[in-house]
Amino acid sequence: MRISVLGPLEVERDGCPLAVGGGRLRALLACLALEAGKPVSTGRLVDALWEDELPADQVHALQSLVSRLRRALGDGALVAPAPGGYRLDVDPDAVDALRFERLVEDRALDDALALWRGPALADVLDYRFAQAAAARLDDLRVTAQADRIDVELARGHGDRLVAELEALAAAHPLHERIAAQLIRSLYAAGRQADALAAYERVRTLLSEEMGVPPSPELQQAHMAVLNAETTTPGGRSNLPAPVTSFVGREREIAQIGELLERGRLVTLLGPGGAGKTRLARESTARRVDEVADGVWLVELAPVTAEVEIVPAVLGALGLREAVLGDRATLGVRDGLERLLDVLAAREAILVLDNCEHLIAPVAELVDRLLRACPRLRIVATSREALAIDGESLVAVAPLAPDPAVELFADRASAAREGFVVDAAAREICRRLDGLPLALELAAARLRTMTASELAERLDDRFRLLTGGSRTALPRHRTLRAVVDWSWDLLDEHERTLARRLAVFSAGATVESASAVLGEDALDGLAALAERSLLQVVPGSRPTRYRMLETIREYGLEKLHEAGELQATRDAHAAYFAGLVARAEPQLRRADQRRWFELLQDERENVIAALRHLGDAGDARRAVKLAVDLLWYWLLSGSQEEALAWLTFALAVPGEADPDDRAIAESVRALDGFDEIADEAEVRAAFAEIDARILRIDDGARPLVALAKVVLAIFAEEPEREAEARRCALAHPDPWVRAGVHLLLAGTAENQGDVETMGVELAHAHGDFEALGDGWGVAMAQFIDSGRLQVAGDLERAETALERARAALEQLSPETAAGMLDLRVAEIRLRRGDLAGAREFADRARSRRDLGTDETAFALATLARIDWLSGDVESARRELADARERLDRRGPIMPRQRHGEAVVEGLRAAIAAEDGDLETADRLLAGAYDAALGTTDMPVIAAVAVAGACVAARRGDSETAAALLSAAAAVRGAEDPTNPEILRLGIAAAPPVSREAALAYLSERLSRPAPVSP
Repeated sequence: MRISVLGPLEVERDGCPLAVGGGRLRALLACLALEAGKPVSTGRLVDALWEDELPADQVHALQSLVSRLRRALGDGALVAPAPGGYRLDVDPDAVDALRFERLVEDRALDDALALWRGPALADVLDYRFAQAAAARLDDLRVTAQADRIDVELARGHGDRLVAELEALAAAHPLHERIAAQLIRSLYAAGRQADALAAYERVRTLLSEEMGVPPSPELQQAHMAVLNAETTTPGGRSNLPAPVTSFVGREREIAQIGELLERGRLVTLLGPGGAGKTRLARESTARRVDEVADGVWLVELAPVTAEVEIVPAVLGALGLREAVLGDRATLGVRDGLERLLDVLAAREAILVLDNCEHLIAPVAELVDRLLRACPRLRIVATSREALAIDGESLVAVAPLAPDPAVELFADRASAAREGFVVDAAAREICRRLDGLPLALELAAARLRTMTASELAERLDDRFRLLTGGSRTALPRHRTLRAVVDWSWDLLDEHERTLARRLAVFSAGATVESASAVLGEDALDGLAALAERSLLQVVPGSRPTRYRMLETIREYGLEKLHEAGELQATRDAHAAYFAGLVARAEPQLRRADQRRWFELLQDERENVIAALRHLGDAGDARRAVKLAVDLLWYWLLSGSQEEALAWLTFALAVPGEADPDDRAIAESVRALDGFDEIADEAEVRAAFAEIDARILRIDDGARPLVALAKVVLAIFAEEPEREAEARRCALAHPDPWVRAGVHLLLAGTAENQGDVETMGVELAHAHGDFEALGDGWGVAMAQFIDSGRLQVAGDLERAETALERARAALEQLSPETAAGMLDLRVAEIRLRRGDLAGAREFADRARSRRDLGTDETAFALATLARIDWLSGDVESARRELADARERLDRRGPIMPRQRHGEAVVEGLRAAIAAEDGDLETADRLLAGAYDAALGTTDMPVIAAVAVAGACVAARRGDSETAAALLSAAAAVRGAEDPTNPEILRLGIAAAPPVSREAALAYLSERLSRPAPVSP
C-alpha cells in the first residue's frame, strides 16, 4: 500500500491505483496517513473532519466514514481500531510525506524532494488540519531545497540553478537564505548586474514590509559579488541547454548513473519518439563536473555513411581548435588514431546519439574506444543494442500514465493558455502510448483545436500529428516520420512480419504469430523486439510481444497497401476461433486456470476475431465462436458482454450451425425474461427455448446437457424431470454429472430438503475436485456454507466461504464476489460481530455487478444490522431505499420476487416494533404473497420469522411459537443462530410437517390480521 499526499491524494495497492471518492473520506485517509502506524483519537478525528459543524452522533458518523474508507482501500484491516480511536496500519515509509521527513533527516535530499508532485494535501486544503500540516511540510521542503542548493553551489553548479532559484525566490520573496543563493547563482552564470538587482529587491522588501536590514548571510553574498569572490564552475561540455522542462524518468536517470559507476558503456534502447536523446542529455548533464574532461555529445542522425562517423566524433570534440584542453591540429595521421591518442588518458563521457542506422560500424568504433581509453565512458542511444562486451542496456519505455499527462499538460499550456487536464487529455495520452514526441506533437495541435476534438481525430493520427519544431531533425517533425525512420531500417522480411503482426490487438506469442504468419516466428519476433518495434510484456508466460498502438496503426496501413489485410485478418480470426474451441472444454478441467488466463490475455484478439468474422459475413463461424465463449464469459463474470456478442453474431446474415444458433437464441431469450411479467407470456417464451434445446444432441455439449435438466425442473413435470436427471447422471462427461449434483443441491435448498442438499453437495464437491475444476468446487463450497449456516456451524460455514473465494479469485476476483460478501456478512451478523457484518454488507452493496434483487438483499442485511444494533431509523432508510429500487424495476415474474419478500417482511417486523400493527399486517401479507410466488422455502421461512416478530409484538406468543415451528419445517432446519429468532426468546412449537406448515402459514399470513389458533 502506498499513499501519496505531497500533491493530490493518490492511493496505490500492489501497483494499482485505488479510487477514494468524497472530500471527507479523502480527508480521513490523509489525517490517518500523516500519523501512519500510530493511533489517532476519535475526538481528534471528529474535530479534524467536521471542525465547527459536528454531527449529532459523532461516533456513529465516524464509524460510518471508517467503514467506507475500509471498502475503498479494499482491506478492512488497514484501518484498525486503536485505543481511543483508529490507526492506519501501514509502514510510515508507505506515506510519501513521512518518507520525505525521514529522507530529509538522513540528508537524502534529492530523493526526498523527488517525492513532491504539487502542493501538499492539495485536494483536502479546505480542512484546517490539512492547512497546518501542509504549511509545516512546505517549510521543511523549502529548507531541504535550500540545503540541496548549498551542496550544488559548493560543487560549482551555480549557473544551472538560476531558473530554480528564481522560481523559489518568487514564491518566497522574504526568504533571505534563498535570496543569498540566488545572488551567488546569478553571478556564477555571468549575470553580475542581475545578482546585484536581486539583492536590492529583497533588501527593499525587508525594509518596507518588516522594517529589518538584510541578514549577515545575505550581505555576505552581496559583497562577494561586489568583490568578485564567487568563481564560475569548471567542467566542459557541448551539451545544449534545455529549452523545455524534463518530466519523469528519475528511475532511469538513477539507473544510468548506477550503470556508469559499475561499467563504461550504457545503451538506451526504445522506440522512436520515446525520449532517448533527451534522457541521455539530462542524465549526463548532471555529471559534467564529476568527470575531469567533460561530457561530449555526438549527433549521428545526420551521418549517412560509415566513413563519416569518426569525423563526426572529432567535430563534436572540437579537435580543430582544442580537444579537452589539449590544443592540437589534425595532421596527416588517420582520424581514428588521432581520436584514440587524444582520449587515451582522458576522463570523459561521450554521448553517441542515434546509432541505429549505423549500428555495426558504431559498435566497432565503441569497442575500439573502450579498449584503448580506460577512463572513457560512453552513453549511446539506439533502437537496438550495440551487442558488444561490457554493454549495459536501459529500456526507455513510453511514459507511464501520470508522467505522460504531466508532460502533455506542460506542453499544452504553452500552446493553449489556461489549458486544464480533462478526460479527453488523458485519453490522448493513453492512445498515444505515452510517447513523448507524439504527446508534444499533439500538444502543439491544441493551438487550433480543443483536446476533445483532437481525441476524436486520433484514428487519423499520422495526418494529424505534424508540425513539430522547425529546428528538430526532419524525422522528429511528424509522427509518420518517426515511424518511417524505424520502418526503413528493417529488411523486407522483417517489414512483412511487422505489418502482419499489426492485426494482433492484444499482442502475439510465438505460437499465435507462427500460426497466423504460416512460419516459425521466433527469430522474427526477437529481431523486431531488439529493434524496438515490439515491446516484451513483462512477466508474460508464454512471452507476449506487443506493438505500441501508434506502430500498430502504421503497420495496418502498410498491410492494406500491400493488399494483405483481408488474408491476414482471416488467418488471425481462424487461429483465435480455434484457440477458443480448444480452450472451451479445458475450462472445466484441471487446467482451468491456465486456459482461463490465456483467454484473458487474448481477450482483445478474440473479440477482434469475432468482429472480423461478423464484418466478413461469416455467420457460421461467428455464431460458433460466440457460443464457444459462453462459459468463459460466465467464469469472468461478464454476462453482459456475452449477451452483447451473442447479439452481434446472431445479426450476421447467413447460415449458421442450427445447434449453435439455437443455443445463442435461447441464451438471449432467457435474458429477456426479466422484462416479462405475465406468467402466460413467460410460459410461451419458455416453451420456445425448451423446444430449441431439446432438439440438440448433448453428447458433446455439456452445457446443453445441464440446460436440459434446468428446463425440466422449470417445467414442473416430475416424470420429465426424473428422466432428465437420469440422462444427465449417465452422461459420459464427468463434469455434467458433477454439475447435475450441484443443480440438485441448489434445488434441494430451495425445497427445504437439507438432508438431500448435503448428499448432493458431497457428490458435487468430490466430482469437481477430482476434475480439478476450481469454479465447481467454489460453487459447491458456497452452497454448502448456507447448509452449515442453518445448521448452526458458523465457523465451518465461514471457512467454506473463504475457500470458495480463494478458488474464484484464481479465475476472476469479480465472479460472485458480491454474493460471497453478503453471505459472510450474514455469518458475522449471526456471530454478533455487527461491525464486521456491516463492512461486508457495505462492500456488497457498493459493487456494480449486483442485480436489483441482490442489491435489495444487501440493503436488507444492512437494515437488519441497524435494527439489531438499535438504530431503527437507519434500518427504515435502508429498507426504503431497497423498496424504491424494487419498484423501479417494474413488473416481474412471481419466481423473481425474492427481494420483495425479504424486504417487506423486515418492514413488517419494524412496523410492529413501532406499534403500527395494522401496517405490519399489511406488509406481512404482501411479503408472504411474494415469498409463495418464488417457491423458495428459505424465503418463505424468512417471512414466517418476520410474522413471528409481529405476533410477539402483539403479545401473541403462542402464534409466534407456531410460526417459528412452521418456519423450521419449510426451511428444513431449526436455524439456531438466526438473530431475529434469538431476539424473540420464544421456543418454537412442536414440529409439524411441511404441508401442514405451509397450510398454517397461508392461513395466518395471507389475511390482514392473524387470529389465535
